[in-house]
Amino acid sequence: MNIFETERLVIKELTPEERIKFNERRVGDFENDEYTIHLKSNDEEIGLIGYMGKEDKEAELRYGITSLYQNNGYMTETIKEFTNYLFKKGKEKIIIICHVDNIPSNKVAIKSGFKLIKSFDYKDKGICNYYLLEK
Repeated sequence: MNIFETERLVIKELTPEERIKFNERRVGDFENDEYTIHLKSNDEEIGLIGYMGKEDKEAELRYGITSLYQNNGYMTETIKEFTNYLFKKGKEKIIIICHVDNIPSNKVAIKSGFKLIKSFDYKDKGICNYYLLEK
C-alpha cells in the first residue's frame, strides 16, 4: 500500500517478506512502522525507512539506501516528506542518531532540516551525532 509520494519516489508499507529483508540488512528491528522507498519511474525498491517510538510524541528515524542510488538526494527527499507524515500522525519531535564517521547520513540529516544538538558516546556504537527536528 502506498503511504505517500514525492516528486520522484513512492513510499510503501513493508510486506511481511520485506520486513524480514529489512531486519536482515541490520538497519534495525522495529515494532513500529517501516516502509520501502521505490522509484516512481520503474517501481524499483531503492531504500528503507522506519521509526521507533510509536507510543511517544518523539520518533527516532532509521533509514538506508542502496549504494547505487546514494548522492542523488533520494533520502533527503524521503525524509522531508516522512517527517511531515509523522508530524501529521502526532509526533512533535523527530530525531536522527548517526555515527560521526557516517558522513552521508550526517549530510542527509542537515539537508533535511535537522539541527545537530550534541555528539555523545552511544553504547557500543561509538561517538554519534544527535539531530533533532521539532514540529
